[in-house]
Amino acid sequence: MSNNVGILRISLAWLVHLFTASGIFVAFLALLSIAEGDLNTAMIWIGIALVIDTVDGSLARLVKVKQVLPQFDGHMLDFVTDFLTTVFVPAYFLYQSELIPAVTLLPAVIAIFLASAYHFGNVNAVTKERLFSGYPAFWNIIIFYLYILGLGHHWNLGIIIYAFLMHFIPFRFVYPSQMKHLRRTTLLVVVLTVASSIIVLIQNPTPDIYIYFTSVVGICALFLISTYQTLRDLLKRRSG
Repeated sequence: MSNNVGILRISLAWLVHLFTASGIFVAFLALLSIAEGDLNTAMIWIGIALVIDTVDGSLARLVKVKQVLPQFDGHMLDFVTDFLTTVFVPAYFLYQSELIPAVTLLPAVIAIFLASAYHFGNVNAVTKERLFSGYPAFWNIIIFYLYILGLGHHWNLGIIIYAFLMHFIPFRFVYPSQMKHLRRTTLLVVVLTVASSIIVLIQNPTPDIYIYFTSVVGICALFLISTYQTLRDLLKRRSG
């Protein structure tokens, strides 16, 4: 019986790693869609990759992959997948779209890569409270809202610049799967936001107004929670 349990745990651990690695294939499908000019389908693939990224960490902790497969570095696999799905594919999406002025496309892509490289290489990117320090290279989220909101070239460029600068400011952005304070509330907001966003993409260009509203309010709520966490962290440090 113990051998069967051991085989089951090992199989589950490898399945979790396979689930994480599936994000790489999803990223490839997104690239194909962008190359074919099907931006809406590409954004759906990016949304699916976000779901994988949101869930895989919790699954890994549930299955205890570190203990079951100590010889395999799931973090490195996660980093590779994350860089593809949250940075590289969104940057390519931006470059092939008409979201910002054409003359700014290449500089914007370079800025996205540089800021993201800083985030991934920063050993202090996650605080002791399990929050991101600075904006955590979630360019998939930025590009998604630029795509669905239709704010115009210069507004979009301003948001890109703002997100770039936020990588280097100690703003405490939520880390839904690991944060200690308001974790359940944040996870609920994330689930509602991701689900409504994918539905918006499926229904695009005429999404249901209530689903659209849920998606926009959801991302605003995440930034509000992040602002609260930033102020809370600041007050703790001052009082300490």
